[in-house]
Amino acid sequence: MKNIYKIKLFLITLLVFSSCAINDDDPVTNVTKVTTAQLDKAGVVVTSGIAGETVNITLSSVLDSDTKIEYNLNGSDETIILPAGTSSYAFNFPTGTGIANAIKLTSAAGLYNNVILGDDTSVTFIGLPDPSPTSIELLAFNETGVDNFWFGLSEFDPSGNWVTDYDQNSAAGHPRPMSIPLNGNGLLGTIPNSASIAPNYLALNLFTQGTVPNPTGYTIYIVMPDGSYQVFEGSVPSTFFADNPIVGVNVVDDPANPGMKKYTFSAL
Repeated sequence: MKNIYKIKLFLITLLVFSSCAINDDDPVTNVTKVTTAQLDKAGVVVTSGIAGETVNITLSSVLDSDTKIEYNLNGSDETIILPAGTSSYAFNFPTGTGIANAIKLTSAAGLYNNVILGDDTSVTFIGLPDPSPTSIELLAFNETGVDNFWFGLSEFDPSGNWVTDYDQNSAAGHPRPMSIPLNGNGLLGTIPNSASIAPNYLALNLFTQGTVPNPTGYTIYIVMPDGSYQVFEGSVPSTFFADNPIVGVNVVDDPANPGMKKYTFSAL
């Protein structure tokens, strides 16, 4: 009887330890195969019309477990889970003049798979004004997304002090638009040639008229009559009721079109 008891005790002990070994095993993880997560569009995408735009998060392969993607959407940090068996997720954005949306992937992680970010991780959609044969069309965005700035074309002295204004768009809101007429007839005065006011200079002007962070970032889009466009980015201090020259504007007579002006924009 003692021998039988010892055998039973040995079998029970073996089962207990075998069971513990199974429960303590880590889940099987595929660490050799690398899957990339990225966007199917990248950079700056200029939109037209109001049909909307779509961008997809895509995985380079279909996985057998969930994938977590962290991203920033228009300044807000977000997370999405791509379920096992799926390889993409679509974001749909509205479009129209002055409508901007930006998304940037910040991290990717697989539950049981090795997932990393690919090369294309950020895209910005921007609805620019249609080109005009008689003017240059501009949009001024600031990072607060609120109507905290007046936007215009102004004259400054060599020290950067405001002298006078020549053009603006009185429409409030964000982003702030402005049209610079090719004939030089600004809404606030006739736009002079740059040589006639030297050593003063002309510049696009962001005038602070609200409480903003210090500094506050801005992006200026300039659409030329031929449909080409320029982008200028920077920041301005939070000083209240302050004129800020942000983009230099050189103005000369257009020899090919008598009575018209040629405008050249440059970073300050």
